[in-house]
Amino acid sequence: MKKLTGKDVALSGISAALAIVFVIGAIYISFATLPCYILGALAISLPLIKRNIISSLLSYIVASLVAFFVGNIRMLPFIMFYGLYAILQWVLDFYLYEKLDINKWIKIALDIVIKIGYFALVFWGLYALMNLTLADFSVLNIEWTMPLLILASFIAFVLYDLLYREVFKLMKKLLEKRM
Repeated sequence: MKKLTGKDVALSGISAALAIVFVIGAIYISFATLPCYILGALAISLPLIKRNIISSLLSYIVASLVAFFVGNIRMLPFIMFYGLYAILQWVLDFYLYEKLDINKWIKIALDIVIKIGYFALVFWGLYALMNLTLADFSVLNIEWTMPLLILASFIAFVLYDLLYREVFKLMKKLLEKRM
């Protein structure tokens, strides 16, 4: 395992600080909660541009702890999904593709199964831990049923996954030589 250098620790600190700013922004800017969570996840993935998963994990842990102490249970979506998923997606989409010597279609199937399983587990966990009801999902004046909520969440997750991957690639292209 590669030792952490001072530059790695500094990048981890900057990444954590940015994530904390965005997550705290999610608390105080109620109409921008989702974009702030996503920007926080992108901040967590900054060390991943340099392929440094340890720095990214440290950044995630620090940002999650501070977020929980500041925002309590309202920060569970960031802690359980957005922040951790940034690391999971990089491992599945970028790291494992280089390390696993198996068929491309098996890699894709494995990627899909793990991501959907993770999303289902987090969805159920957030629903249970936050004591949510269907009435809590009043968006666009739609009367939600559980199957409709699961379907809409799954579609939103797939779109998030695709867009996040493309934004990470763009971020890597723009920042890799500057870091």
